[in-house]
This record gives sequence, C-alpha cells and structure tokens, in this order.
Amino acid sequence: MSGLDNHVDRAVARLATQERRLQARERLSLWERLRDCEHRIVLRSTIGAKAYDADTAAQGYESSFPPGYIPDMDDLGLDDLGVAPLEHLLRPLRNALESLEAGLDFDSGWSASRDTGRMISEEKDREILTRWVGMHSGTVSVQAPHLGSQRTIERVRHRAGVQPVSGLPLVVRAAA
Repeated sequence: MSGLDNHVDRAVARLATQERRLQARERLSLWERLRDCEHRIVLRSTIGAKAYDADTAAQGYESSFPPGYIPDMDDLGLDDLGVAPLEHLLRPLRNALESLEAGLDFDSGWSASRDTGRMISEEKDREILTRWVGMHSGTVSVQAPHLGSQRTIERVRHRAGVQPVSGLPLVVRAAA
C-alpha cells in the first residue's frame, strides 16, 4: 500500500467519523448540545488559543431588523397573538449553536475550516433557504455577508417560492 493510499484511507475514515458525530449531535436536544459545547470549551481553555478571523464573529443580533424597517405581522409569520412559532424563535439559537459546534470541531481538528469564498451558488442558496428561515433578508445580509446582498437573498427566496423578506412559506389569503 502506497503512502497516498494510506493517506486517503485515513481521510475517508476521518470524514466517516465526523459524519457519525454530526448525526449523533442531531438527535440531542439543544440543551444537551449546549452542555457538550460548554464541556468542550472547559477542556479547551487549558490549551493555547488559535487566531480566528474577525469576519467570522457576529456583528449584531440575528433577529434584529434593519434600521427603519417596520415589520408586518403577515410578513413575519406570526400567529393571531403576535407570537412566532417556536421553531422560528429558536432559529437564532440553533444558528449560534451550529456555528459554535463548527468552530470547536475545526479547533479540535475534526473537520476542515469552512471556506465561504469557495462556496458555489447552490450551496449559498441552500444555506439561505434552510439556515436563515424566518430572518429578515437585511439581517441575513449583515450576519452572513458571504451569501450576498439583501436583494440577492430576496431573489433566491422568491425563486424558491417563499416570502422574499422573511423566507417563510407564502401566506395564501382567501378571496373576500
């Protein structure tokens, strides 16, 4: 067996292990996942830190609206009481937790760093349509500038048949 074959075998084994780790993580509740991250951070705190890019840090709250934007109840997908579904309320927490887990995975050497500059348009579209559902397009463009401008995000959502501003399913209103 050549050195290259051995290297490829090790890389395939690492990818399979990371995939199993990610699948097991999906079965945990948010609180269990957060507890695991806290445990990993405590373990990590005894080791010298790596330099992380400043552009990966959050620059505000994911759920905040752009200045001057007044949300419409239908646009936000709120119920009659003005409360969003729990899934949408937990979206910023899920996004933050997934980012924390990805950073810890990279720091531990379990996965490669995510190079957003090399993402193809289909990957960006998939991220817009899955990770940022319920978030205002202006907020998405500020929090994840690698996905494009506010207008680009709205175009992707429009092509997918969801509300361009929020990414929620279109509301079908009965004719009066």
